[in-house]
Amino acid sequence: MNTNIFLTLENGQSADAGMLAGVEFNTFRSAVTTAVKNGCRVLDLFAEKKDNSNIHKLICILGDPVRRCFKLLSTDVGSSYNALTPECGAFRWFERDIAERTGIIPSGFEDIKPLRFIRNSGIHPDAWKREEILPGDAVCKELGGSSAHEVAVGPVHAGVIEPGHFRFQCFGEEVHRLEIFLGYQHRNIEKLILSAPNNDFALKLIETVSGDSSCAYAWCFSQLLEALSGGVAVPPAGSALRIISTALERIANNTGTLGALAGDVAFLPTSSFCGRIRGEYLNLTAELAGNRFGRGYIVPGGVRYGIDREVTKKILDKMEKVDRELEHALKLMFDTPSVLDRFENLGTVSGEDAAFYGITGAAGRACGLKCDARHDFPPASGSIEPYITGTANAGSVLARAQIYQREALSATVEIKEILNSGIDLNSNYQSAPAADCQPNRIAVSVIEAWRGEVMQYAVTDENGKIKFFRCIDPSLHNWRALELAMRGTQISDFPICNKSFNLSYCGVDL
Repeated sequence: MNTNIFLTLENGQSADAGMLAGVEFNTFRSAVTTAVKNGCRVLDLFAEKKDNSNIHKLICILGDPVRRCFKLLSTDVGSSYNALTPECGAFRWFERDIAERTGIIPSGFEDIKPLRFIRNSGIHPDAWKREEILPGDAVCKELGGSSAHEVAVGPVHAGVIEPGHFRFQCFGEEVHRLEIFLGYQHRNIEKLILSAPNNDFALKLIETVSGDSSCAYAWCFSQLLEALSGGVAVPPAGSALRIISTALERIANNTGTLGALAGDVAFLPTSSFCGRIRGEYLNLTAELAGNRFGRGYIVPGGVRYGIDREVTKKILDKMEKVDRELEHALKLMFDTPSVLDRFENLGTVSGEDAAFYGITGAAGRACGLKCDARHDFPPASGSIEPYITGTANAGSVLARAQIYQREALSATVEIKEILNSGIDLNSNYQSAPAADCQPNRIAVSVIEAWRGEVMQYAVTDENGKIKFFRCIDPSLHNWRALELAMRGTQISDFPICNKSFNLSYCGVDL
């Protein structure tokens, strides 16, 4: 196989849009599936309609963690093509997305069913099927017999939670299969980006894709604009402050997730502690960025403003106290046998399944996968070696909780080291980017958010305006893991398993 057919880009690097190769479909299919089997990760697969025709350009974006780069390849398809999912499950939700949006049927895909219930997909209802191909060709079909039953949960939930529909197929209390359907809060953000009056407005939209990851999304989009503008060098202070803001975001979310897990097993000390401590880290974000979720802070060229020595000392002093409280609250939970008994061996996803389906981020690392964009695809502006927290192998609720604990505690060390490093964070924190993007450019940007890698892709037209945009939340890769984790568990275990992934509903509803 000729591997030179891929367009290769580094993180935050652009190229002439005409360099994206178009090859015959069988060559495309062989190239991308072979690359995945050789260690590349699937970042995106989508179909872009060609002007005035019924032909779509199918584009695949892969991440190569060994070469620390992205590989792009395209092919033309008509109303159908030979599905990639049977060979590589990581394409599964992407091919369902393509079917929904375009009506193109990936033949040989035995699980073509709605992902978000887009009504005008053009697919006849009889085409949606409810059986699937698993590794090893095991087939999981709908249950039959008088003892089988289904339980439907959502989209309206009893708590304060995003809308999502979960359909459990059960024998008694045991879950045989879970199907997840999203799409109840579609905001059309990808298309709104194309009609945004300016990049500043587009950046505000991007920060709302998944509100608990505003800093990571803003960094990813800013890096994308920097690449499309010809490569903007972010000064060291700007890079350091970007890392601090996303690290605070990571601590707050991991703390909230662990507190919620403690609450799900009625361990109230850690649940109560983490609820308050999460607020403390959000307040530290406000000290840094002016608001608790970091909105409007990260911009193209760096960050909007720096911090002086007084604010630096205030953050360090506050963290000295709150970090000890966080460590103590988590130790309470992880030292309690009744909690460990509840988490251990629950909601297990095997390393084989995680690799086959392309599970990413903390959930992937809990299954033993070495997937961390901070290491695999370092930011273009990165001048500080990232913290890598390692992996676990059990793939259980306990393994995911342990990864969250490591992420939170290591991020506190990372922030302190930067603040104590002597870098002047109050000057030279933003370079001036070009007013407009360059014409006919293509770029890919990836940033490790607290759940996993956020990917954004854009192409500009002859006037330098973004004409095509894609945004992939790590949750799109990982909802499948929740479906797998529930098999063989009790239906009453769903809240714990669901919270152990803590995925974004709106993040896949663009």
